[in-house]
Amino acid sequence: MVGRKKKKVYKNIVLRNVKSFDDLPPSVAIRIERGAGGRRTLRYVNEAICTPIEKGEGKPWGYVTVAKPSEYEGECDGAYIAKIVESDNEWGPLLLQIAIEWASRDNDGLIADRFRVTEFEYHLWNHLLGNQGGDLITEPVALCLNKSSKTWSERLSIEEDKIATSFIFYSKTKMLGKLLRDKRIC
Repeated sequence: MVGRKKKKVYKNIVLRNVKSFDDLPPSVAIRIERGAGGRRTLRYVNEAICTPIEKGEGKPWGYVTVAKPSEYEGECDGAYIAKIVESDNEWGPLLLQIAIEWASRDNDGLIADRFRVTEFEYHLWNHLLGNQGGDLITEPVALCLNKSSKTWSERLSIEEDKIATSFIFYSKTKMLGKLLRDKRIC
């Protein structure tokens, strides 16, 4: 008998072994790459030669690509949108925090993608929402398409205005300045 696919059950998870800026090895830098349409990618790289770190090297790896919203997405209060987040549960939150700091330099802030947020990405955003510690500030997103928040609200049975993807994140951290002083920005 051929059965139906089981419906996936979604739930909030707590990320464990999350690394902080103080845990970032001195051999790792951040490269900020320019892309088409004003996109920027922040990526963990080897400090000495600025080459990308690949998954499985035993070092922090990953990247976050951000861009200003398209006409279809709306104004989004001028915030940048995190289009792609690739990393792991340990180093992903730190990389996302660095991207939030970069996006906050002109008081723009950073929000989750408006169309598609993977389960991994949602848990990163939710981790930051629950662990702000005064370094991150959030505001509700206005004038912006919000399909990803509707999706996660339904999946987790949580009100849409409480979902992590419904907020603009701003940062008051000084990690980029420290990386620049230490010549760890490529």
